[in-house]
Amino acid sequence: SGLYCPRYYRHVNFRNGREALVVLFRSVTGEDWNDIMHDCMRSPPFCYWAEGLNYWETDCGNYFGAILYFCSFYLIITYIVLNVLVAIIMENFSLFYSSEEDALLSYADIRNFQQVWNYVDADQKRSIPTRRVKFLLRLLRGRLEVDPNKDRLLFKHMCYEMERLHNGEDVSFHDVLNMLSYRSVDIRKSLQLEELLQREELEYLIEEEVAKQTIRSWLETCLRRIKQRQNVVRLYYWVIP
Repeated sequence: SGLYCPRYYRHVNFRNGREALVVLFRSVTGEDWNDIMHDCMRSPPFCYWAEGLNYWETDCGNYFGAILYFCSFYLIITYIVLNVLVAIIMENFSLFYSSEEDALLSYADIRNFQQVWNYVDADQKRSIPTRRVKFLLRLLRGRLEVDPNKDRLLFKHMCYEMERLHNGEDVSFHDVLNMLSYRSVDIRKSLQLEELLQREELEYLIEEEVAKQTIRSWLETCLRRIKQRQNVVRLYYWVIP
């Protein structure tokens, strides 16, 4: 409406959207919001009113509507939205300024990953082929280090995860870093229920496929050795009459 508040008149009113936002912002800061509310509570005969005049053409407010709106707005913004905003800021602050012992991934770990990535992605394409992920993982040090000799199964899981999620196409910096982050934390404590279920389903599929690949590779190795022995035996009987 075209309501003006008599206390401020020019600067505090709801005549258009821009000025209304300014009034609400002032209310959030706590600057005389209760006086603005009392001005919006004005009803006839304390406002301009005439018989046959449309309510929206007057400067009258609504007694109960003003109380309900301003009190609920101030309480919600001050005690809910503001606290949520502070919590988000504190969470991001703790992420970057937590101690090395408490941090899941320290600044040094991320810096080391960035240096290794720049070495592998020498052309600065911001992505690398999936087949190069194995080479990148071998170069990592610190908390992100994966020893293919000691953690051979984990190494296979990580490589196959990149292949499955990206269908053998190029992977980006954040794709690999996210995958390493999942492997560096306890997902049961760090993820929400829905995300945890999706992650566990993916882990199950990866584990199943890696197991199939391992069995297939073992069988191929056995068949190759059998064929080699058969060839040796045939060669032996061919040489010795």
